[in-house]
Amino acid sequence: MFKKNIYLLIVIAIVVAGFFALNKTKKDSEISEQTNTPKMDGEYEWQFVESETGSSGMSSTEVSVGINGKLHEIGTYDGSCNEVKTGQVGVLNEKANDNEISRIQCWFAGAGDEVGIFKNGDKITIRAGKLGEGSAEDPPFRGNFKTILEIK
Repeated sequence: MFKKNIYLLIVIAIVVAGFFALNKTKKDSEISEQTNTPKMDGEYEWQFVESETGSSGMSSTEVSVGINGKLHEIGTYDGSCNEVKTGQVGVLNEKANDNEISRIQCWFAGAGDEVGIFKNGDKITIRAGKLGEGSAEDPPFRGNFKTILEIK
């Protein structure tokens, strides 16, 4: 009986130690991601409303973003949209642009759009650009970003 209790205590100690080790690793990675990204004063949240797929097979998504408690309609984009979290790469295996706080990518059949929130000083800018997976003759494309909204 005493031997069983010792084995049980050893198993519990190993589980608890593993939990703390995993939790510390997660916090360290969160801190390193945070220090590489410009900070935004306030909160933001992307919102997506997907439409039904039409006869062409292409869906579209209405995109809005809440910044500091105010909802801003951004536009409608072809395909499905997803947020690319800080530190993650996008559909073309690319990293975020300089000063880009958050971004989404909308994608359908090898092409799409990216919408990013940028912080420059006290100004928040939302820009949209094109994405393309490329071909054997042309490399993948990401660019032509245009400002669609400025918030001071």
